[in-house]
Amino acid sequence: MAGAKRVTEEALSWVVGGLFLYAGVLKLLRPDALLVDIQSYQLVPYRLAYLASYYLPALEIICGAGLLYRGLRRESATLLFLLTAVFILALAAAWVRGLDISCGCFGGTDAKANYPLLIGRDVLIAAACLAVLWLQRSTQSNEAFL
Repeated sequence: MAGAKRVTEEALSWVVGGLFLYAGVLKLLRPDALLVDIQSYQLVPYRLAYLASYYLPALEIICGAGLLYRGLRRESATLLFLLTAVFILALAAAWVRGLDISCGCFGGTDAKANYPLLIGRDVLIAAACLAVLWLQRSTQSNEAFL
């Protein structure tokens, strides 16, 4: 049973880590587009949006890579869960206020936001981060007895 948990933890870590690495690199290549996307949410002042457009991609890349390394997995999964929770709240706030935004999640797009789909996707990503945390804790406690 511990072997199946370990394989599931590895698979989820690689999928979520790869997803954030990909998203972070796309954003890193176009911080100007990310700035426009962040501003479209109308949640933070320009200065904070500007800083986020440069530091958010780096955080996503570092945490995505951290999920691939067992030594940083817990910290990375925790940060990515919190980051995804913020994304969910920002999307929900934009939806409630009737804003037509580009999500900005994967480098931006001109397509109209499909809020249920975007929020659902982020809920799945957050759940995967929590599953990684739970599986890692579970496999570590089992390995302590071996």
